[in-house]
Amino acid sequence: MKKPTRKTRSITIIGRKWFDNVNGNTYHSSQVLVNGVTIIRSDYTYGYGSAYEDTAHHYLIAYKYCPKLIGKHPQRLRTWCQENGVTYETMAICVKCKKDMCPWEVMKFPLMKDILGN
Repeated sequence: MKKPTRKTRSITIIGRKWFDNVNGNTYHSSQVLVNGVTIIRSDYTYGYGSAYEDTAHHYLIAYKYCPKLIGKHPQRLRTWCQENGVTYETMAICVKCKKDMCPWEVMKFPLMKDILGN
């Protein structure tokens, strides 16, 4: 696999998850730190489980902090980090209210469809 395209020593992903009881959907937002500096703060989007890691991975690819890995499973990012000496940490926080999904000002990024080329 390729080496990082930028000097990446550590990747920390903080996910916030919220379950919409009315409609039965789960949403998440992601905050990504590279080398201890926040580079991404996403708005909330649909996805359950570890989908926040997948969202973060797509942004990391778009901003050339890691290569595009085959497959969508977030475990591939973890494996890539281990193989390349990059510290990888994740943490998920379940919040009770939709307003707590993004306690930050959302950074403006390209749409996911533009990143993925769909």
